Formats: sequence, C-alpha cells, structure tokens
Amino acid sequence: MNAETIRKKAAAFHMMANLTAMTFALFTLGVLGIQFYGWLKTDAWPAYPLSRVLYELQIDTPVAGNGQMQNFYSFLIQLPVVFWLIAIGLMVSVILNAIAAELPKLAKNKDGED
Repeated sequence: MNAETIRKKAAAFHMMANLTAMTFALFTLGVLGIQFYGWLKTDAWPAYPLSRVLYELQIDTPVAGNGQMQNFYSFLIQLPVVFWLIAIGLMVSVILNAIAAELPKLAKNKDGED
C-alpha cells in the first residue's frame, strides 16, 4: 500500500470514529430528553435501566448462574441506559481512532520489510 492509500484509510477511520461518537451522543441526548420530559410531567426522574429497554424490546434476559455472578449481572442490567450508550460510544470511538493512528506506523513497518 502506498502512503496516499494509507492516509485515506486513516482519515476514513477517524471519520467513522467521529460519526460513531456523534451518533451515540445524539442517542444519549434523546434518552435524556425523554427522561427530562417525564421529570417535568411527574416531578420524579424516571429510571430507565437497561433491563427496561430489554423488556420493551421483548428480549429475554438470561439467567447468569448463582450467587455473586447473578448479583453482578443484576447490577449491570440495572445501570441506566445512558451509561451504556456513553460507554459503548466511547469504546468504539477510541478503538477506531487507535486503528487510524496505527495505520501509518504499520505501513512504514511493512515498507521497511519489503
């Protein structure tokens, strides 16, 4: 691969990372907007945990063993969906940016071997 192709691929990964971050940010703002509207109507902040989302999407939550594993799993699915949107959006964005940053280095190493 030549340097121009590598630069284009790196730019594409950076663009995908930015679009992913913006998409997850918009989803997060949408969920927060729905919760804010509910708060204004009822004077109570409506909880919107991941378990409720799974229930509304009619996805069965699997049973995860006994004891500590079940407690940990219950803890995870009771976290707010906003947390999951932010966490997944950040992870995907960071991974794509890391790939984009490593592409030129990998190309230089490959050109050095040839």
